[in-house]
Amino acid sequence: VLGRDYAENLMEAEYTYSGIKVSGFVSDPMHGRKSRIYQHFFVNGRYVKSKVGAFALEEAYKNSIMVGKFPACVLCIEMDADRTDVNVHPAKTEIRFTDEREVYDAIYFAVKTALSSNASIARIAHKQDMQKQEVLKAIQQSVFNEGTGKQTAVSGFASANTNKLRSE
Repeated sequence: VLGRDYAENLMEAEYTYSGIKVSGFVSDPMHGRKSRIYQHFFVNGRYVKSKVGAFALEEAYKNSIMVGKFPACVLCIEMDADRTDVNVHPAKTEIRFTDEREVYDAIYFAVKTALSSNASIARIAHKQDMQKQEVLKAIQQSVFNEGTGKQTAVSGFASANTNKLRSE
């Protein structure tokens, strides 16, 4: 419904804080949008427009997303119905919370947790790519040196790291 490009750049978010459960998906910081139209919030199954939600989302992305770009999300917030007031707008799309700070914190920490988990995975993948590149470079160096009949410490490094990669 929202498009393949949108779906391919989402990360899972899930967090519970003070009886408020936040679950759903948030965009990768590298894929910011030109506007907020891709920010979708649901409270107890009802689609709502939430200034608190939008503010918490954008604050969680602060210093992670380009200036002038906005994060995308589909976040479902589950909480006791007595903690909300949906009678703010005739269409019932705007909502008030009895404790906006708790809702803000739940959304903020759900998003921050998703972003930090994704960053950790990216760092691990980058480290593995760098190790593979070092091994390939060492192997290439070894092949080059074997052609001249010279054995170097580099070729020893290559065989040791090749075995290491195989075990991972």
